[in-house]
Amino acid sequence: MSLHTSYKTGKKPIIELNERLLMLQSIKYIDYIVMHTTENDLLDTIKILRPEIRIVGIHYKNKSFTGDYLSDKIIYHDYTKHPYNTNSLINIIKNI
Repeated sequence: MSLHTSYKTGKKPIIELNERLLMLQSIKYIDYIVMHTTENDLLDTIKILRPEIRIVGIHYKNKSFTGDYLSDKIIYHDYTKHPYNTNSLINIIKNI
């Protein structure tokens, strides 16, 4: 698992890095977590680890993305289908 450590200016994440890390560490199917700051960091990690399967957001379907040619299988996760995405959390907070 690779976890992005930075965010776009003005787009601070709702769930802080340390909280995202704790959530990921609690998933028994994740063997280890590598953090990356840049797309080059991510590409270097993918080249070293050579994952057989990668899971990326559904918004990458039919688009090129970092290291898309380095895995045997790509799974596109539709993160909008569950309430644990940023937009859902923002709406929950707004309605409190």
